[in-house]
Amino acid sequence: MGAFDDNRKKRGIKGKRGGGINHLRYIIGLIFLLLIFIWLLMVDMEPWLEVLLMEEKPVPQCQMESGDTGQIGSLIYAPVRNGESYLWIAHSTDEISSCNFREKGVEGPFLKIPAGLINHLDESDLMGFDSVSVTKFRVLEEVYCQAFNWSREYGDLRMVAGWFNCPELTGSEGNDKMMFAALYFPELEDGKSLGFLWEENQAEVPLTELVFSIREINHLTGFGIFEDIALRLQKDHIPELNSILSLGYDTEYFSERLEILRQSSATD
Repeated sequence: MGAFDDNRKKRGIKGKRGGGINHLRYIIGLIFLLLIFIWLLMVDMEPWLEVLLMEEKPVPQCQMESGDTGQIGSLIYAPVRNGESYLWIAHSTDEISSCNFREKGVEGPFLKIPAGLINHLDESDLMGFDSVSVTKFRVLEEVYCQAFNWSREYGDLRMVAGWFNCPELTGSEGNDKMMFAALYFPELEDGKSLGFLWEENQAEVPLTELVFSIREINHLTGFGIFEDIALRLQKDHIPELNSILSLGYDTEYFSERLEILRQSSATD
């Protein structure tokens, strides 16, 4: 019998019992796969696909409550809920005739808005922009001045600038505001954007060290800066520049900022 079994193995002949079990397993497997296929045909998969493919929208960490968005000419603004100041203002650079926060030689408080934006605004409109000390908002002034330089070389820019409170970022229990500015360069190849983020009193740092992702600013605030442009261009997001050196950085404005801060400290 031993020789006979060996001969069966060489010829590839299996025992009837073993072959039957293997065939039964194969048939059960096919039936199981067929049932799954039929179930997939009967089930509406669209809701499941939406869940799987949907990009989770993060909850803003520092979202500020605002009133209704308004418009003065082509200047778009979002006021704080209490109406005492504006969260952000949006405009194009050709709307601004001066990047200074007040005209040189003119006495009076500095405004949280470049002087060139106020040409067509009345006194009641200006009350929406908080008066600030000379030591604050100097970075924002430099951003505007640099934007004017860039607009002359790269064409008109879209700008959004404002502030928000975020104790988790500042570690100061909300006493200092976080300032931001966002620029969109439609004339650059494929369109490019550039963001800045800094603490209100963080004045001794050049713009090169304050470049920040606009997508991250949107994540923090929920503002949705330039998302309408991306939607119109059928893009997920606007490509971002991670440096301003390729645009050209005029250090003259930074030097002026430091000099004004030095003079202010000397008189305090």
